Amino acid sequence: MRVSLNRPGFCVFLIVLALACKPAPPEPSGDRTEPAASHVLAGLDVRLESRTLQERRELRVYLPDSYGRSTFRYPVLYLLDAESEFLHNVGIVEFLAAIDRIPELIVVGIVNTNRSRDLTPESANEEETAFWDEVGGADLFRAFLRDELIPFVDREYRTQPYRIVRGQSFGGLFAIHDYMSDSPIFDAVLASSPAIGWNFETLIKEAPAFFANGVPRPIYVAAAEKDFADNLEDILEFVRIVDAAVPDTTLWRHEYFEGDGHYSLAHQSSYRGLEFLYAKWPVPDAIATQADFSQYERHFQELADRFGYEIRIPLHSIVRLGNGLLREQRFEEGIAVFERGIQVYPEQPEAHWHMGDALRLAGRIDEARPHFESAYQVAVETSAPDVDDYRKTLESLKPDTETPVHKE
Repeated sequence: MRVSLNRPGFCVFLIVLALACKPAPPEPSGDRTEPAASHVLAGLDVRLESRTLQERRELRVYLPDSYGRSTFRYPVLYLLDAESEFLHNVGIVEFLAAIDRIPELIVVGIVNTNRSRDLTPESANEEETAFWDEVGGADLFRAFLRDELIPFVDREYRTQPYRIVRGQSFGGLFAIHDYMSDSPIFDAVLASSPAIGWNFETLIKEAPAFFANGVPRPIYVAAAEKDFADNLEDILEFVRIVDAAVPDTTLWRHEYFEGDGHYSLAHQSSYRGLEFLYAKWPVPDAIATQADFSQYERHFQELADRFGYEIRIPLHSIVRLGNGLLREQRFEEGIAVFERGIQVYPEQPEAHWHMGDALRLAGRIDEARPHFESAYQVAVETSAPDVDDYRKTLESLKPDTETPVHKE
């Protein structure tokens, strides 16, 4: 699938990296039957013409599983070096969101054309300028992100006004350069083995004054035991300066990965960095064990205040809370939770289905049927991929039904 958007300054092509729900190939004749197969959707490849950089740029965009069947808005994780960083970071994001460690995120990966040019600030170091063909374009690249790429992403996708940048090596240098600029683009930085000593250690020298009044936004820096010696020394010096300025803060963390090198720490540092950024996201055990919906809502309101955008209690959190009550046969409390779920997520067929399920488990079959009907109707209207499951549930519902098939 290829779509061209005719807008001034943009020539955009959307290419599905892997087609979801592709029909399985026909079975061959004869005794042997090949297993059915379909492709898994990894993301979209988006081409964007940049007036600022005077070139076409390639983006790789991952949308959360709930994106196509909701009206939600999502924070955005921007990945530098997408050609090597996109797939494994998408896996991390999907996994951590699935286990309630972080929210669902849109991931936008930026593929390089001239890496050393775009990701490095200016340099007066002749060794650096001699070794790399072209350097010093970080601020022009920042202008491209600020004026073209991010506005495009915000127009085309349902984004929240919260942006995270994740960078490795030169990408980490770029991320910290933006963080310490007068007009930062991103709300949080995850820097893995950053080349922080660039241009005679400029950022290290500026760090004491910059952090003198504290850490303004979340920043995570990862270092590797087997990194290049000079680079590791520079990172540890930067860390020492920030630690001295702000010994106690929830906005700053650095980690040292023993046994890893400059590149091998990339995966686990992304995982750990996202856990740090969203350390307060999981519902505390003290709240979970009380099964009090109002405390759940209060928890996510505190997160909204922390991150600066609206955060609704996730539907899967509602489902887990309600199902826990149903398992304990606290049916009326479980039903009350799922009633609130419908109020918060009227556009989600799953919310209606679980309300019907709760009523059916409580033996209130006649009251359950309208909710299963609503679930199926909303699934049809929203083209939900599991619409057949809702239809089958409705068709199987009979007056003498006692024990339904219960799902999480």
